[in-house]
Amino acid sequence: TFSDYLLRILPGSGPGTIRVLPSGQTPGTVLSAAARLRVEAANIEQAGVLRAPLGEIELNATGSLDLAPGSVTSTASVG
Repeated sequence: TFSDYLLRILPGSGPGTIRVLPSGQTPGTVLSAAARLRVEAANIEQAGVLRAPLGEIELNATGSLDLAPGSVTSTASVG
């Protein structure tokens, strides 16, 4: 709760891509309400589930940002 998470490919380490892929399983209960999730990379491919109930999600791509069909990016308190 009220946590701050950062996934980043550092500048100068070459072009990079962060991929969020589906796990093939039903998502469980989220235990980090009101959290902040930041993802920073040249390219971001979101094809899975990112949830931060009542929090923030930032996807910061300097190149491309792809939100795939069926992916879930949500800060909703339910669902």
